[in-house]
Amino acid sequence: APGTIDPARGLPPLPAMSSVPLLRVPSSQPARRARRRGAFTLIELLTVIAIIGVLASLMLVTLGRARELSRSAQCASNLRSIQAAALLWINDHTGKMPDGDTWGTDFASYLSLPVPPPSPWDPDRPSVLRCDSAHLHRPSDAAYARNYSINRYAAATRNGAVNTTAGHLPRFTLATKPSLMFFFMDGAISKTTGNTYWGSITATNLDPGAASPVTYRHNNSVNVVFLDGHVRRISTTEMVARYASHATAFWRYDQ
Repeated sequence: APGTIDPARGLPPLPAMSSVPLLRVPSSQPARRARRRGAFTLIELLTVIAIIGVLASLMLVTLGRARELSRSAQCASNLRSIQAAALLWINDHTGKMPDGDTWGTDFASYLSLPVPPPSPWDPDRPSVLRCDSAHLHRPSDAAYARNYSINRYAAATRNGAVNTTAGHLPRFTLATKPSLMFFFMDGAISKTTGNTYWGSITATNLDPGAASPVTYRHNNSVNVVFLDGHVRRISTTEMVARYASHATAFWRYDQ
């Protein structure tokens, strides 16, 4: 019978080769193709790098805006503190308005600043008289790194002498529109000389093209605190269009 051993003949004959199924060895080509599909081409790699660069630049812009918003909020808080200190000073001086040049040092004790001021002021030391946005643009060498300015029409004196500016406010009680008349704002400084911000300003400082313009450091805007203590952020366009004349209640109490 097929498949049995005949002792006389030995082992059974081997089946024909054609009847034995051949084992197929898997080809390595698909694996190679898979490996090739998993790798980045040069164009794909450059595309990924470009996308990462765009995302990084967007993040930097967003972070920069967030930091400026934080500095602007701190600036507004500083102006409120300065206005509050001014009212305390005015109350202690029987209603007299501050000095247009020395108000920063006059208010120091009301703002918990050291008296006399250290000179120079440590740039890493905070100061309520300093807007950090303006400080980053151009540091001030004034006492306490002051870079705010007072409305010249809201000053009774200038460096101790009577303020001769027509229409100035000598006493706080005369102000009938305190919500319209500004008190302090981001300061003005010469474009070319010195690093001392003006103590007091007038409408001539509002034009960005002026020799000593107001520093519009908050995204082309300026922070302003009024006599009543409220703070507004006003754009360059509005400042020049609406307040370039002194004949307004923004500058003078008698308008």
